Amino acid sequence: MEFQYVIYICVRRMKITFISEFVYSGGAETFLRNLLSGICRYKPSIKVVLITAQKKINTLVSLSYLYKTYFLPRDSFWFQSRLTGFSNMFIERKLRNVLRLEKPDIVHINNIAGFGLSVLKVVHEENYPTVYTLHDHWSFCPNTLMYQTRYQRLCNDNLRCLRSRCIYMTKYIPWVNKVLDKRFKYVQLELLPEYLRTSKVVAVSRYLAKAFEKYTNLNAEVIYNGMEFKMLSFDEETWSRKVGISYLGGKRVEKGYNIIKKLVHSIALTNTMKDVVLNIRDNERDFIRYSKALKILVKNFFENVEEIYQKSFLVLLPSLCPESLSYTSIEALGYGSLVLAFNVGGLPEVIEDQKLLVHYGDTEEYIRRVFDIWEHKEEYFDVTVKHIERVRKKFSLENMVKRYIDLYERVTR
Repeated sequence: MEFQYVIYICVRRMKITFISEFVYSGGAETFLRNLLSGICRYKPSIKVVLITAQKKINTLVSLSYLYKTYFLPRDSFWFQSRLTGFSNMFIERKLRNVLRLEKPDIVHINNIAGFGLSVLKVVHEENYPTVYTLHDHWSFCPNTLMYQTRYQRLCNDNLRCLRSRCIYMTKYIPWVNKVLDKRFKYVQLELLPEYLRTSKVVAVSRYLAKAFEKYTNLNAEVIYNGMEFKMLSFDEETWSRKVGISYLGGKRVEKGYNIIKKLVHSIALTNTMKDVVLNIRDNERDFIRYSKALKILVKNFFENVEEIYQKSFLVLLPSLCPESLSYTSIEALGYGSLVLAFNVGGLPEVIEDQKLLVHYGDTEEYIRRVFDIWEHKEEYFDVTVKHIERVRKKFSLENMVKRYIDLYERVTR
């Protein structure tokens, strides 16, 4: 996460400060852009003030309603500060000065990855009414950001992490002095819960709320992320023309990339899905040998994902890292595609269909289920229509915005 932002909004006579780290893409950033645009739409009198660490805000061009912009330098040692648990006094001072200048009624923290202790410390000490939206486990468990030397990747095994509460730095970074384990444990079990005890914590799924409550012994309210769906014309003829199977997770092990490679290999061997068009986000090297046998489109990035959903009858989400809430699953179901995923994390709260949920880690069953859906594709039309109606209502932008505005009013009272 490269950039840190602080955003101010006035709702009615209420001034709200949003504090968030922005990257070029991500669920937490999509959530914040949706929330800000939604509040401005339903409350046209709002003023938005942005404080950012990057002067070129090309990632925020959609925020055309910005009223005022400030720039706040981020901590150059953000990763180290999360591991050691020490906040940056210079960031603290600048943030404190800005907050005292603006005098917000509410501070809304979004995506500071839990170890943004500079933010948590200042907001706690200044005694601002605070709302904190959790988007993933590392919002409160920085151990998931640690490097595993054995597997040469970051720790993403959130299920094991929550079971064992593995809060030892030296477990993943052997060269770190064990003295820091005590500091790390203190921050995890004492300091972080103390900062959050006076905040109204919001989780984006029931699964994440339960994980947070188990880890910190604090309560969390659940408000699902919402988005605005475009008009959709959907009928049996449209459904019959859909011949695409899509995977948009990229070349990431935790997203189930190896399962996708096995699936493509199985489709090429069986030769029973001749009409299927495969859309895969990656580079072509892993799939070039299938280019003659299959209709396969491999790209580093798909610009118009809505078009992909409208052409695909099935979107694959074989994530091995439990997803708190997946925007891909919400978008795909809302635009008329089925979503096949493992029954882990917050995905069952989005999909709510056992036929589209596979037992966690059962790769063979996952691949078999893809073939089964293709074979009985015509039977899934009514199921798809129900998913479109349910998802567009449950995860609507209007519903999310109204719930957050109601929360702000409750917090101020």
